[in-house]
Amino acid sequence: MNDLKKRIDCVLSKAESELRALLVAAAEKGDYEAIENLRQIAISIRALQGDHTEEELGNPQTHPESHAASKQPKRGRLKRGGGAYPRFESRKDAIIRIGWSKKERREYRQKVSHAVYESVLRGMQAISAGAPPFQTDQIIEAVNNSCNDDVPSYQVYAIIGLLRERGVIEQIGREGYAVPKNVFVKGQALLRDM
Repeated sequence: MNDLKKRIDCVLSKAESELRALLVAAAEKGDYEAIENLRQIAISIRALQGDHTEEELGNPQTHPESHAASKQPKRGRLKRGGGAYPRFESRKDAIIRIGWSKKERREYRQKVSHAVYESVLRGMQAISAGAPPFQTDQIIEAVNNSCNDDVPSYQVYAIIGLLRERGVIEQIGREGYAVPKNVFVKGQALLRDM
C-alpha cells in the first residue's frame, strides 16, 4: 500500500510540474484567464499530494464524499453556502459580483459601478467591428481607451463574466470572446432586466 501511495504522489508531482511549465507559457503569451485556470488546477493537485490515507487507497468506498469531491465542477460553478458562484446582483448604483473564496472559505463581493459597466460596454462596442475572437487584454485596453480613468482589470473581468453568463458575449474556447456589434444595447437591456 505504501508503494501505491508513493506512485500516486509521483504522478501528482509530475502533473504539478507540467502545469508549472504550461503556466509559464501562458504568462509569456499574456493569457491571464489560462493562468488563473492553471493556478487553480495546480492548487488542487498540491492539495491532493499527501492528502490520502492507506484506508482511502485500499477502499475507495470508505469515503465516498472524497471521490465525489475529486470530480471538479466547471470553473466558476462551485457550490458552497447554498448557491452557485459567481452570482451577480444589480443595486441602485452598482453591479455586485458574489464569488466564493476557496482560500478563505467564504463569500466575497466585488462592486462595479454602473458607470464602469457602461465604460466596459463602450470599450467592447469599439472593438466589436473587428474580427473575433477578442482576447481579454484587448478588451481591457479598449475599455481604458474609451474612458478617462483606467478601469481596474478585476472589474473588467467581473463584467466579462456577467456578459458571458447571460449570453451577451460568447467565449470561443481559450481563444477569447465573440462580441456582437450591438453589445452596448444588449448590455444596457441586461442591466435594466437585472
